[in-house]
Amino acid sequence: MTVLVLAGCTSAPPTGQVTTGPVVVGSEESVVSAVLARVYAGTLRRTGVEVTLAPPSASLAEVVSALDRVAVTFVPDFSGALLTELDPDSTASTSEEVFEALNRSLPEWLSVSDAAGAENRESVSVTEATAESLAGATLADLAPLCAQSAVAVTGDVEAVLAPLRAAYGCSFAAVTSVDPVEARELLRRNEVQAVIVPATDVGTDDSGRRDVTLADTDNAYRAQNVVPLFRKNSLGEAQTTALGVVAGDLTTADLADMVARVRGGASPDAVAEGWLGERSY
Repeated sequence: MTVLVLAGCTSAPPTGQVTTGPVVVGSEESVVSAVLARVYAGTLRRTGVEVTLAPPSASLAEVVSALDRVAVTFVPDFSGALLTELDPDSTASTSEEVFEALNRSLPEWLSVSDAAGAENRESVSVTEATAESLAGATLADLAPLCAQSAVAVTGDVEAVLAPLRAAYGCSFAAVTSVDPVEARELLRRNEVQAVIVPATDVGTDDSGRRDVTLADTDNAYRAQNVVPLFRKNSLGEAQTTALGVVAGDLTTADLADMVARVRGGASPDAVAEGWLGERSY
């Protein structure tokens, strides 16, 4: 939790004029954050402003603190994570609820632009064969089988599993905690029946087979749409217009593909520039 921002720290509110100097883009030490930072940095550069990338921070709390200190002025991240950081008591869950709650949680010198369709909330995936055996492609359809199934998860195990128990009564028989790549491998070797990974880590194997993501119809997991958070008056009209274009173009599949390429050894700069170039930004 970023107490300084919520408490109203010493940062001066904006004066109403666009500030001079480069836009400084902050990020976290993760592949998806590195990709987002470069997609948005490239977008802003194409509007004619100077943009620099700050060294990545160890946590989102540090990134938001850097915004408060004006060490960075622009941070692309995920709506749900930002809301948890700024208002940990919020119960907002859907994309619309989270975006509205995030707006309400901001101090007067911070703003957000349009949220993109791309998201990164936890996704429960099964193989195509398993999906075909279910009555439907939702978590409610999987719930009756949880007690006889094994699952591989990433991140904080209890934080990942608790929402499923609360929303669907789903408690798995066995749980393995691994990284996203190993989780998918366990699924494809049929050593687990489901995996829970961030949406940007749902992918295909070498044969082109894609895991099937089950719909979270009861919103067990909070929405995590890509959203730019920035200091007011650090951007002009051309920049905010460009951010809106990215919001309309960037999909979860796009982001997942870029993350997979970087995990495979590609440069995040090259991958982001490739995505921007394909869309004639």
